[in-house]
Amino acid sequence: MNWVSDRDRVFLVQRAIDGNDYRIVVLDDEVISAYERTPLAVIGDATSNVRKLLQKKQQHFALTGRDTMIKMTDFRIGNCLKRRGLSMGYVPRRGERIALLDNANLSSGGDAIDVTHSMHVSFRHLATELTRDMGLRFCGVDLIIVKGTIEQSCNEYCILEVNAAPGLDHYADMGKRQKKIVDGLYLKVLQAMKEER
Repeated sequence: MNWVSDRDRVFLVQRAIDGNDYRIVVLDDEVISAYERTPLAVIGDATSNVRKLLQKKQQHFALTGRDTMIKMTDFRIGNCLKRRGLSMGYVPRRGERIALLDNANLSSGGDAIDVTHSMHVSFRHLATELTRDMGLRFCGVDLIIVKGTIEQSCNEYCILEVNAAPGLDHYADMGKRQKKIVDGLYLKVLQAMKEER
């Protein structure tokens, strides 16, 4: 910890919460997008080790235009594997999913699963009310659902952040379908701004 305190004097310490991680994007009392964020992971092919699978994932990012860079030497990846009794040399079975980070950030290689049309109405109300209470028209509501999924009514959740400028670039970089969704979102935002003038 000394190397961290040599650089920074202020720390934000938060309680770790396990669960499913979601972002809900709201514009003018309407949920215009929602997606689950999953941590960086590889899927086994029964022949490649974790390191090779990560390299293949990085190549796939480059081919699809996603600018995310996976740091092969990231100590968090090593720690995550070690906790599971694995290493970069481990060869996962075909179809075996190996999570490599605990956080689900798209910027660190995580993936997104669209849940806009399947989310439970209670979470739509929660996101729009939070946006209104914060005096915002456009925002991203980040939350973790401790038990269950966003498709179910649930009382066990934690709001991580209400973001007035939600970054959607990593989501858009995930593929043509996601880019089309984000293009549509920004078009809605611009139309809403134009109508207000």
